[in-house]
Amino acid sequence: MLLGRTANGLYWMNRYIERAENMARLVDAGLRMALTRTQNASEEWNSVLLSAGSDLAFSQKYQDYTAANVSDFLLRDTSNPSSTMSSIETARHNARMVRTALTRETWES
Repeated sequence: MLLGRTANGLYWMNRYIERAENMARLVDAGLRMALTRTQNASEEWNSVLLSAGSDLAFSQKYQDYTAANVSDFLLRDTSNPSSTMSSIETARHNARMVRTALTRETWES
């Protein structure tokens, strides 16, 4: 039972870290796409939200598809459970549960 709980905690810790990294990459790709557009960059930011699966939650909080709004929502908004900040916090929670199974280097990073 204890080994299963540890494995489960490690698995989900890594999944949330991976989710945070993927969200950051998605925002980076959106920024690059928006910079290449001469007009109507809001379509690019809308496509980023659609790719992230967060378009409905975003539209309930914001009205404009700007770089600042989308980046803030996908990276720092703790009310968005898929945001990078929320994913890192959840990964930390899982890491605390399995602290004894982590190396010192992993824990510190």
